[in-house]
Amino acid sequence: MNPVLLIAAIIITVLVFFWLVRVVRATLGLAITIAVIVLALQLLLGVAPGEVWQQVLGVWNWILDWFR
Repeated sequence: MNPVLLIAAIIITVLVFFWLVRVVRATLGLAITIAVIVLALQLLLGVAPGEVWQQVLGVWNWILDWFR
């Protein structure tokens, strides 16, 4: 096996691994933020998670209708 090819493969593997770790960290951070917002809405205003979801769907439908 060519040593240059092996070193290049190791470098690419390390870069992909660190990129994947960054993506997972960002995803978890966003998920936690959304969960805290929904929990705050539920506790402070009595808004159920289903009601929030219906509003999100309504916004997406409004955006899609705007582009049609």
